[in-house]
Amino acid sequence: MRRLCIINLFKNQFLETSLESNCSIEPETQPFESKIEMLHRFFSLLLTLSLVAIPQVVVAQSIEQLFQQGNAAQDAGNFSEAEHIFRRVIQSEPNNTDAYYNLGLALYYQGKLDEAIDSYQQAIQREPNNAAAYNNLGLALQQQGKLLRQQGNSDAAIAKLNEAITEYKRSIEIDTNFVTAHNNLREAKRLAILWSNPPTIAIDDRKHLPSEEDKPLVKVFRSTVQIIAEVSEGNSIGAGWVVKREGNTVWIVTNRHVISGEQTKPPSDKIKVEFFSELPDEKRPRYDATVHQTMTFLLKQQQLAA
Repeated sequence: MRRLCIINLFKNQFLETSLESNCSIEPETQPFESKIEMLHRFFSLLLTLSLVAIPQVVVAQSIEQLFQQGNAAQDAGNFSEAEHIFRRVIQSEPNNTDAYYNLGLALYYQGKLDEAIDSYQQAIQREPNNAAAYNNLGLALQQQGKLLRQQGNSDAAIAKLNEAITEYKRSIEIDTNFVTAHNNLREAKRLAILWSNPPTIAIDDRKHLPSEEDKPLVKVFRSTVQIIAEVSEGNSIGAGWVVKREGNTVWIVTNRHVISGEQTKPPSDKIKVEFFSELPDEKRPRYDATVHQTMTFLLKQQQLAA
């Protein structure tokens, strides 16, 4: 009896296992022509399996390349091209969560808010614990609310804002350390109060300061400001320090990440500043600010340790 199994031609465990399952025990007296036919059948199987495996590698590489191209288009601000690329990814991999998330970004920046919302929801459907997708879904809903308010539809605007608040909360439930979602939630709550009860007159925060007798460090508090910058992730909130005052102009220093966010490369062009006062958050006035100069400081390790 002779065992006709070809298992050593290729160092491939999958092929070897498949071939072994087709092995049979044939009598030694089997005609030579039958043996040749069996060998031909095994070689055909090997060739077929090899040809099937190759396209899988090519597809995986092309998806990775498409992501690189799509991300490069996003970074360059070519959002329509990025949209086209990520739609191609989804055609090849309909359950690719990252593709839906990135598509949502591309759509959001083009103002296609309904489509962006649908794309983020598709990402969440495939990955329910995606905190970033919930956060961005909230941003898209909040932007819809702003547009509705501009159109004079206040009730619908507030309803959209409340939807956004719900999504920010879900994001935070998933990742309690998600600072951006916390910032966005805080700003959305503030807007909800302002939209429901718009201020009728401008408030001078200097008239709402404690006396130095009651709060001796009031001047120190006034020299430390809160900066709110609109960045790609939503709202970046951080501290700044007054270094100079001249008439109605105030010079403030802060860290670059406060006005740039994690993904925004240039500084934000929508920056506001709050000064200390005894007013509640929603009534505290905000002042527009612009970037005057950016500087980079490189400190040697021994300087940092000094």
